[in-house]
Amino acid sequence: MAVNLAQGNETLALLANTLVTGATLVVIILVFSGLSEAHFNPAVTLARSLTHKFNGVSPAGAPVFITAQLAGAVSASVIMTILLSNKR
Repeated sequence: MAVNLAQGNETLALLANTLVTGATLVVIILVFSGLSEAHFNPAVTLARSLTHKFNGVSPAGAPVFITAQLAGAVSASVIMTILLSNKR
């Protein structure tokens, strides 16, 4: 989509994609920082739950949290694949 908007200028399209991705990440971090301390990596969840430095997730609760993170990642991948497919 950015390539179409940039009228074929790949550098401008790359810059636009980078800025949008970064801005989206900032918004997601701000929205979810109170719930999960704004990390979305299952490895971080596991490490922090084992060191007891992550408020709200105990080692026993980590598998559920990690499952939710992985389900969110898969869902986002499926949605983006559908949205970005060239079928029209």
